[in-house]
Formats: sequence, structure tokens, C-alpha cells
Amino acid sequence: MQATAPVVRVRNAPVGLVDYQAAGARLAPAACGEDLVLGPLPPGARLVVSEAGLDWLLAVRGLGFMAAAALLILWATRASARPGRYQGWGRDAREGR
Repeated sequence: MQATAPVVRVRNAPVGLVDYQAAGARLAPAACGEDLVLGPLPPGARLVVSEAGLDWLLAVRGLGFMAAAALLILWATRASARPGRYQGWGRDAREGR
């Protein structure tokens, strides 16, 4: 996006895991209510948003989910492979069969 004013206001813009740059320099965002204010900007500067932090967070969450699923599957297969240890929750378990 090309900046047409020395200050740009963005409504409900993300802050934290997102980096803002103008003309190759990193910008420090400021807040005005619920809006994000970027500036002062050089005339005709190109605004760039980098979501690299958000991409890393998504990758780490995905890996964590896969690791938890693998551990759960491993636990379930080992528990079912031991005869006599798992009684179950059904009617047969309540009646002692």
C-alpha cells in the first residue's frame, strides 16, 4: 500500500505478532483508541505488513497438536494391548464380567 499521508490509521489492526515496515524501516505502531497509527511516513512510502511471527505460531501449534495426537494414539494402543488391565466402562465392567 502506498502512503498518501504522513500518518496512516488502521482500524482494528493486529499488533504483537505482526511487523509493520515503511520504506524498508521497521515502524513502531502507536494506538489511538482501537485504531493503529503508523507514522510519520516519508512521502510515497510503501507500507508492508509481515506476518512471520504469526506463521511461526501456527506451525508450533500444529506440531504440538500432532505430538499430542501421536502420544494419545500410542497410549491407547498400549492400553488395549494389555489383557486384563483395562476393565472398560460398559455394562460388562459394572457386572464384573
